[in-house]
Amino acid sequence: MKKIKKEAFFSHILTINVGGEKQSAIIKDLQRHPSKSRIMHADFQRILLDQAITVEVPFHFLNEEACVGVKTGGGQISHNMTQITISCLPGNLPEYIEVDLETMEIGEALHMSDIQLPEGVVIPALAQGSDYDQVVVSVNINKRAEAEGRSFLDLTTFETHQKFYQQPDSHNCGIFSLINVSAAYVAEATYHQN
Repeated sequence: MKKIKKEAFFSHILTINVGGEKQSAIIKDLQRHPSKSRIMHADFQRILLDQAITVEVPFHFLNEEACVGVKTGGGQISHNMTQITISCLPGNLPEYIEVDLETMEIGEALHMSDIQLPEGVVIPALAQGSDYDQVVVSVNINKRAEAEGRSFLDLTTFETHQKFYQQPDSHNCGIFSLINVSAAYVAEATYHQN
């Protein structure tokens, strides 16, 4: 059961005994018991070592924390795909496909055609044309951080570029309006007078 929990188990070539005859196969699907650590059913795919097989393997994303777009640009990584369908001879079947994110900048995306594949491995979808070249992973602007940045007003920065006016009210509180003429943008901040 411990081996079954590892993703590599699904990319290993198994030898099964069918009616006294040994055959090579890979696991296609497992049905587990919902509450017990027990396998209810297993589907195998018979393979020939000299014929290509088509299977799904997972991605392993490397250097996410060291990614340039995240570390220096404050971006956020979006995993559009977590696994991919590949085709290869059984002897070339990888346990996973590594994707290095270290040099990715904000706004950059890696497509299936950008992925470095092991020798002898191809992505069948790419043979259907560029329309099937899906995004695997991208680095996007962190919307939350961007919104927080816009809500902060540094009044000293705007003093030489903006027009100001003050409208006091009956509660000894003033409304201080900042008008950005050049960008046609108005932001208002309330402050208490001493």
